[in-house]
Amino acid sequence: MENFVMILVSAFVSGAFANLFTLWWQRRTKIRDNKLKIFEALMAYRYNIVCEDNVKILNTIDVFFYSDKGVREAYTNFWNETFKPKEMNPQPGDKYLKLLEEIAVVLNLKNIRWDCIKCYYYPWSLQAKIESEFVTIEKVLNESQKK
Repeated sequence: MENFVMILVSAFVSGAFANLFTLWWQRRTKIRDNKLKIFEALMAYRYNIVCEDNVKILNTIDVFFYSDKGVREAYTNFWNETFKPKEMNPQPGDKYLKLLEEIAVVLNLKNIRWDCIKCYYYPWSLQAKIESEFVTIEKVLNESQKK
């Protein structure tokens, strides 16, 4: 009977341990996946950091990187740079890239560094398209104000 109780207790303890470990591992993986998605989106918008989607993503950094001191510091530096007056010649782009570099360090993406991050693809035809859409929107707004 004593062996039977010992077997039951060990089965219960090992099952509980396995479940707790699985829950811990799943939570850890989900947090990393969320951080990776944020990094991916920030990298995708690094050509236009004032894009509305990028601003929304930037505002989630405090939530997902709350325990990553380097990322929080880089985000604060970027944030502070965006509020400098034009006379002080602010460089938010460099602070943004530093933020991306810090996130890459946290995610253990060893081969993604400053040189990789600062290079991005942005065709001039896309810029022309954006400018023509902006001009069209301005025309519509001006016409609606005249009425």
